[in-house]
Amino acid sequence: MLQHLQTLVFRPERVPRFPATTQVRSAGEYRVGPSWEERGRRKDFHQLFWIASGEVEFRVRKEVFGTGEGEVYFYRPGEIHDVRPGRSGVHYFWLTLDSPGVDPLLAGFDFPGRRFPAGSPPTELFRSIIEALKSATPRGEMEATVTAYEILTRLAWQRRQLLPESGAGERLRNRMDAQFADPNLNIESLAEQEGMHRATVYRTFLQIHGISPSLYLQRRRLVHGLALLEQTNKTVQEIALASGYTDPNHFAKVVRRATGYGPVKFRQRGGEAL
Repeated sequence: MLQHLQTLVFRPERVPRFPATTQVRSAGEYRVGPSWEERGRRKDFHQLFWIASGEVEFRVRKEVFGTGEGEVYFYRPGEIHDVRPGRSGVHYFWLTLDSPGVDPLLAGFDFPGRRFPAGSPPTELFRSIIEALKSATPRGEMEATVTAYEILTRLAWQRRQLLPESGAGERLRNRMDAQFADPNLNIESLAEQEGMHRATVYRTFLQIHGISPSLYLQRRRLVHGLALLEQTNKTVQEIALASGYTDPNHFAKVVRRATGYGPVKFRQRGGEAL
């Protein structure tokens, strides 16, 4: 039998004392049976629910979203909350977010709608937010906000790992990590090695890693080149070739565009341009 639990904690003041574009307003952990429900309450913040076990229905107007273990659901500001556990009850963690920066933050994570699979919730992170808010201090608010960012990042990562394309996406990235120093490496050669169409390589990599394969390759080469500039005495030409650039002048332009300095000046400054 499900042991009833309703742990919730709120930020002490409606206006946060810790300045940030996104704030945690409240958080909690619920284990509730089928007789419990929350209905008819309009709320002016985003609320994230992450189901640990059991099932629950979230209703919005005439739509019903059955949500089960390992799934996430979002209520949006201004919506009337209608939460009804399934026959065996439900165990879930939740947090609410307010402040003007929430909408662009969530948009940046590119979550696919209000309900989607995400795997097991990071229970230790949710409980950390609860304890931070209990402190009723600006430091606690700051810690709660930082941990909320970590939860959202974990959510985005776990969601991608559950996609059918996840295995292919990881293979593509591993190939690029192993072969980025080869100047002939590109989407076409990756597609040939994997036996995939070029468009499939692009779509799969972007969906799993949130970045196009060509941009990832550019960044991978640049990061390697900057590390060699800072950590070795190799010449600029040697570093360019070791990082996948056939033309040292092009490498120098890429470094200048990224850091504001050419390779020699960047090395002299010990990488502090970044």
